[in-house]
Amino acid sequence: MSSPSARDSSNDGGNFSGGAKWHSPDSPFLRMMGKVAECSSPKQLLAFCNDLLIGWSEQNRCLCAVDIDNGDKEDRCYELSLSHKVTFSVDRLCPSPTGNLLLWGANGAVVVALPHHDNFRNATGDAPLQCKSWGIGELLLMQTAGLEVLGLQWVPDSASEVVMLTSDNCLRLFDISKKHMNALTTVQVIRRSLSLSRMNFSIASATGSQLVDFAFGRSAQEIFCLSASGSIYHVTGLESTANSKPRVSKRPLVMLPEAEDNFGSDGFALLSLNCNPADSTILILGGTGGVLYHCLVLPTESPDVEPEIYIFEQLRLNLTYSEMTDPNDVIRCPILLQRDPALSNRYFAHHDSGVHVVIIPFTERLFTFAQQGDTDTSTNVLEVRNCINSASPNSLAEQVVCTRTTEASAPDAPLGLCVLPALPSPWLAILTSGLKVVNIPLSRYRFEKSLKNILLTEEPLSESAKSGIPPTDFEREIKMILTGSRVPVLVQADKVTSPKELLELALQTTQRFREQHFAQLIAVKKLIEDTSQSLRETKDLQSGELRQLEQDLNDVTVQNQKLNQKLSACEEQKRKLMLRLHDVIQMVQRKNPSAANPQMVKEVQSLYERMNRLESVLESTKERRKNCEDLEQFERILKQESMSARDAFAALGESQRVALESRLKINGHEIGKMVREVKELLADVE
Repeated sequence: MSSPSARDSSNDGGNFSGGAKWHSPDSPFLRMMGKVAECSSPKQLLAFCNDLLIGWSEQNRCLCAVDIDNGDKEDRCYELSLSHKVTFSVDRLCPSPTGNLLLWGANGAVVVALPHHDNFRNATGDAPLQCKSWGIGELLLMQTAGLEVLGLQWVPDSASEVVMLTSDNCLRLFDISKKHMNALTTVQVIRRSLSLSRMNFSIASATGSQLVDFAFGRSAQEIFCLSASGSIYHVTGLESTANSKPRVSKRPLVMLPEAEDNFGSDGFALLSLNCNPADSTILILGGTGGVLYHCLVLPTESPDVEPEIYIFEQLRLNLTYSEMTDPNDVIRCPILLQRDPALSNRYFAHHDSGVHVVIIPFTERLFTFAQQGDTDTSTNVLEVRNCINSASPNSLAEQVVCTRTTEASAPDAPLGLCVLPALPSPWLAILTSGLKVVNIPLSRYRFEKSLKNILLTEEPLSESAKSGIPPTDFEREIKMILTGSRVPVLVQADKVTSPKELLELALQTTQRFREQHFAQLIAVKKLIEDTSQSLRETKDLQSGELRQLEQDLNDVTVQNQKLNQKLSACEEQKRKLMLRLHDVIQMVQRKNPSAANPQMVKEVQSLYERMNRLESVLESTKERRKNCEDLEQFERILKQESMSARDAFAALGESQRVALESRLKINGHEIGKMVREVKELLADVE
């Protein structure tokens, strides 16, 4: 049966791309999944890996895969046959970013190497696709009687390493790339004095000496282990080397604020949320009574000192559709915690009564607190308390799928859930025990400061109205508020319901819808008022800008007229200058010889030739003139010396005087000749 608020898969499936019908009740994917036997704890048989939605078929002992982004309308399901036979009951599917898949249960674990995406596209017919698979720790589980697997996770930032928690309170590190598949490291967290039987396991859980879950901290070298009593142990350095060995806290970590019993004795699930860039870790502890504890790990300056756990919030989940008759009654059911890969401060609580979505707004304040300059690596309790008091409102937990109407109803846990990427927001796909798929849009479950007084289901689009910018699609926002429902989807296994139960269920649903409707009307009214105020402010602002633009337009018009006048004057001056230039060019052209008068051209050429000759003659004349000047200077010197030379000349012999006189006459004739040539050249130059 399902309530009127149930959003079945056929209605929501159209929001996914591709138009595939894998979520319809009669799809090959759901038919291949088959019925699953009733179990005492919730299972996780869905996973999203390599762009494929993958489910484990307990009936067919194989994996079922479907491409949710199939471009065509073909509704095709792929059967993945494993090379390693799975003989145990599978409880969890754990995908890795590298395309491998972990299948594990209490009695075994298997690694599956998924085929490449192209192999699915090229597959023909209905033949199953073969997948390479191999076991993890098989020899260990076979040799140790009563040993069970309690947890198995991929090591962060590692493509081949996994950590296994077993019922002997040991953490074991495996490398799936190694052929021998033996544990690389084994760490005993808590000593057990009892044998590994189911009864002794219950006794150890009651006494608090049994581990039930673990989670990684800020790095792969830091692990927090949860015991059944709610105590948390700290393990570091699991990847031991020759120089270092794993370090285990001897005692449970200190819980703050101090209390006699922080968690009771029902610790069951542990989840860690890494708050980057605050470099902090938030631990979520889920108890079997539907209580969630949000804890902050307080690091220390010294690595030898164990960190402390500060409990800053406690949430109690509603595990029934209708209110319980006795508020003191507590429904005991195991719980699974799964982080949301799309949002760091959101996670899912999966239990026998349905699914809850939880949002932790404290992480936003933690980011601001960590970015303060005076914040050290170690944080005392007073600083954390001040940070929490100044933080956003408490965390929000909303049930999106309910499988239990009253406390007397039988538990009916969903078979799995996974986040499917889509635009504009991812979707949460939940597989019920009745093989129905419920699709929940996660855009309604985002916490922001602007929505602390509005419905959680309202999509945070009205933030644009607060900033003075009207929404881009107001009708879509109103429709989102009016169609959003805080009433969970009620999905139960097929059973006979009495008229009295149906009447109570109808009255309860009507009351919840009435409350939701009034809340929606208030949210719509507030949105309309905010949008109207924003539009009025925008109108006033635009009116002022329009008046300013009109004034600027008038100023620009006046300036344009002045510039036009200057442009006209410049164009007139340009015209006059062009006319003057034209006249000058014509005058120059008239004075230049024309090619039509060859006689004048010849005369010009002869003048050029004569000018060149005169230039050469002038150069030679200058040189000779320089020589004459040298001769004149020499003559003056000679006259000066002649006076002194006469006495010497008189002393010369007759033959010497005759030779000297003849030589002087010859030089005199040459000098006279050169003087005449110079005078002729000067006459020619003049």
